[in-house]
Amino acid sequence: MRLTIKNFEKSYEVGLEKVNQWCGSNVIRKNEILKMLSKYFSKSKYVEGEEKIRCDVFCGKEKLGREYFEIYNVDSREQFISQLKIGKNTLLMKYILNKILMSFDIETDMEKINDLLMRIYENINNELFSSFENFSIDFESSNLFEIMQESVACNKNGENINYLSTYELIINYIELIEKLNEESGKQKLLIINNIDHMINQQEYRKIFEYSKTISEKSDINFLFTISLDGYCVVDKEDFESITIINDEEFIMPEYNRVADYIEKNYPIYRESDYQWVEYNLENCINKIGVSNQSVDLGINIILCILNRSLNVDNKVKYKTNNIELNFLNVQ
Repeated sequence: MRLTIKNFEKSYEVGLEKVNQWCGSNVIRKNEILKMLSKYFSKSKYVEGEEKIRCDVFCGKEKLGREYFEIYNVDSREQFISQLKIGKNTLLMKYILNKILMSFDIETDMEKINDLLMRIYENINNELFSSFENFSIDFESSNLFEIMQESVACNKNGENINYLSTYELIINYIELIEKLNEESGKQKLLIINNIDHMINQQEYRKIFEYSKTISEKSDINFLFTISLDGYCVVDKEDFESITIINDEEFIMPEYNRVADYIEKNYPIYRESDYQWVEYNLENCINKIGVSNQSVDLGINIILCILNRSLNVDNKVKYKTNNIELNFLNVQ
């Protein structure tokens, strides 16, 4: 679907499907849109100083309610680690208390723990009574939450989760959200901002494909923001879920329309094959809609073709005498 985000200054139009990639080098504009989107669906009240991110969100002419999405927003390795630890408000603790412990009776086990503690303290006090006059120690019965607060999250080898790779942290985080939201029936939106600065290209492709699998069997939607070349996954099936955010927003149309447009406007005959189009788009997609970008020749031609459709100019710095260079020089 297409979302229109309107604040007091202007409107932004972005795509939001099951698994989304927001590309583009205008990180500031991208973050502004994310802040508006996250705040709107957070349901929390706008406070003084948040006038710039106060907005309404529409799908077509219909205004979406602020509870339409439940938002999970992460933009650093540290945030993944913090939510995968035992703590008062962490996702892992929420899962343990609301999912795991609810599946069996813990009262009997807690009574056994208290009995064992009483026996330990009784032995300690017997020693204290023999050494001191009218002196003993006692304990307060703890609930399970208080006991678990002292727990440490580890991997299967017993190592602290800080030793997990960022890729492993992201996979575990996605799995945790999936488990938390089983059969809830509510739409969720997981935003991972600047994921290309956390993991390598191969790891990102695995996470992208894994997210597609999760989204097909759940109510979880994914939004990955990218600004580095070579990361964006370009394929026919998910092409329309790519939004480019630079000076303006540009939602990718159907893949065949773009491929045909490139083939018809390319300066020399080139049989359009998917791998060639995919490679070049992946390496220029962040620059679409930006003036005066310098990239490899073939990439720059495709960039020039697409930018011309947006009335954006490009400058090129290449020494070659072929028809392709003439095409780029005629602006």
